[in-house]
Amino acid sequence: MKLLVSLQQGIVHPGENFFYSVNYRTYDKGSIVKTFTLDDLKKEADVLDGTQRELMEQPILEGKYQKKVSGDKAITNLSGENRIVLEGGGAIRGIQLKLSADDLAQALRSVILRITFDGNQTVWCPVGDFYGTGNRLSPYSSFYTTVSKDSMMTCYWVMPYKDKCEISLENLRTEVVSTSLTVYSSDWEWNERTMYFGVGWMEYHRKYTGLHKSINGTLDAEDINFVTLTGQGVYVGDAITIFNTVGDWWGEGDEKVYIDGESFPSHFGTGTEDYYGYAWCMPNFFEHPFIAQPDGTGAYQPGHVANLRYRGLDGITFKKSLVFDMEFWHQSATYVNYAPTTYWYMLPGGKTNRKPEEKMAVIDIAKHKNDLVSNSVDKNGKVEGEFMNISVTGGMERTQCIPEMNWSNGVQFIWRESRKGDCANLGFVVDEGGKYSVKCRFTIAPDYGRFSVEVNESPVLPSVDTYNSKLSMMTVELGILELKKGENFLKLVQLDKNEKAVNSLIGLDYLTVEKVK
Repeated sequence: MKLLVSLQQGIVHPGENFFYSVNYRTYDKGSIVKTFTLDDLKKEADVLDGTQRELMEQPILEGKYQKKVSGDKAITNLSGENRIVLEGGGAIRGIQLKLSADDLAQALRSVILRITFDGNQTVWCPVGDFYGTGNRLSPYSSFYTTVSKDSMMTCYWVMPYKDKCEISLENLRTEVVSTSLTVYSSDWEWNERTMYFGVGWMEYHRKYTGLHKSINGTLDAEDINFVTLTGQGVYVGDAITIFNTVGDWWGEGDEKVYIDGESFPSHFGTGTEDYYGYAWCMPNFFEHPFIAQPDGTGAYQPGHVANLRYRGLDGITFKKSLVFDMEFWHQSATYVNYAPTTYWYMLPGGKTNRKPEEKMAVIDIAKHKNDLVSNSVDKNGKVEGEFMNISVTGGMERTQCIPEMNWSNGVQFIWRESRKGDCANLGFVVDEGGKYSVKCRFTIAPDYGRFSVEVNESPVLPSVDTYNSKLSMMTVELGILELKKGENFLKLVQLDKNEKAVNSLIGLDYLTVEKVK
């Protein structure tokens, strides 16, 4: 583990930073439980070394005991499925698939993997979410799933069936997707303890994160249900795909897992990123046998995130039911896409609340933050600073919440760690070209800087000084400007700061435009 500097100090993490989750399990009175000793580590050193090596490698799918069935097919929502049927009983040992499409990112969401065991469909999931890569092809390797650089996706979950199994790929959209599907299986002795494999998925599309009163005080967070299972089985993991729309952390919420109807969760976490094995909102790519972050682009910037945790060593057993909730707590008020995938095994007769979600899976995925939050001026002629189409040549795009400031939407866009000469371009959209009176609402404070202003590359103000001895706000009039229909750009260029200022921060609450008649 590397000791890293806090995100709040504005330094991007130079390496991995992991949390270690320590769980315990209670047993019925009278159960025989062997006490752990350090001598056991020495005694079993060879076994431990061998296990660690095996966990770093994937199972071999090709072999004399494995059966292989393949099928290639170009599919749309009108052209049927790519479908493989296995009969006679056995167990899936691996599923490999590859997609080819003009829009591969969209295909990862709108192509669905469906698996039916003995007439009971227990797997329905977009392929990108099933394989942990989400809506962006991000190569990585874990013990149960891998994604290669040539876009081959492989899973190694063992999936028994008694008589018959059907595996199919279905495209929910009209765009043609070429699919290559290969299924590996082997013999399996079915008995009274054999369980069916299940996978559930859903997306909370354009989910509003809420207005928070304080990061350390009262907040309007809520619990999101990942899955509810009824029956007897084992919960074996989950993955999550996020699209974040502002420069702030999305995952403060804690996991809460209720077993067999308990009123208080026996698993109660400390934060979503802690649950997925890392800390401090770390955006770095990492891969390990049971945890991975194939993509952390949107950790505390607008963008895509894919996290996964497989419970190969810490599966959660349940006799009657399991409820997995994740507290939804974003540090800013915005809209995000939030899609959890869950994995489990249950004895025949087990039920889940996760059902096919065609309406969610067919929607256009978010590729840019303005796919979810608008940078068009509203009916009052205002556009939020944090929702503008922002690009910076240096420093960090962030979003800030200070309840006492009463910023519009509760937050502001803040530009941090920039230097003299750095530029921030902020795009906003007007429906009609013409002359407009343009104003900006800036934050002023002892650590705020001085900058020039341009609009559509034309100089507007040679210098704006936002230094002030106290934290406050000021409105800056940019004058009467010619704006074009569509997207226009407000450009801020860092200058030498006020000699009294201790930093060169820039904070924009909102911009307003008013048509000049």
